[in-house]
Amino acid sequence: MTYVLNMKTKSQKQIIIFWKRVRDHLKALKVSQREFANHINVSKRTLEGWIYQNRLPSLEAGFRIAASLDIAMEDLLWGKEEAALSRQLAEAEARKKATKTIDKLIYQLAMQNSTLHGGALLTCTGIRSISSFSNAGELRTGG
Repeated sequence: MTYVLNMKTKSQKQIIIFWKRVRDHLKALKVSQREFANHINVSKRTLEGWIYQNRLPSLEAGFRIAASLDIAMEDLLWGKEEAALSRQLAEAEARKKATKTIDKLIYQLAMQNSTLHGGALLTCTGIRSISSFSNAGELRTGG
């Protein structure tokens, strides 16, 4: 039960921060909540209900809010720093996966070449020292 309460508390904080980001953008743009509500096709009362009752809008309204403020939805939800960090981590994982795939292909080509030349060229290529694999068996099995 404690876990559920902690998750709810964390979610409430994130919602409060979401609306703070929206209000900060409105203030920077010098746009009133009434004008903004009209712009995103909701009543002022609906917008105020979301903000002051700490409720998130529907997904569609959320994207209208983000688009109207010219900011990515993930930046509104998580902040630019967290969103940028998440993108960087995803890109790093993709590079790591691509490197591993390329290393496997290089190893397979080296093994074919080595087999064709009696094993002599495999030791010259340095393939056994590929850093993204713990051992040659992992390469052969696709691990």
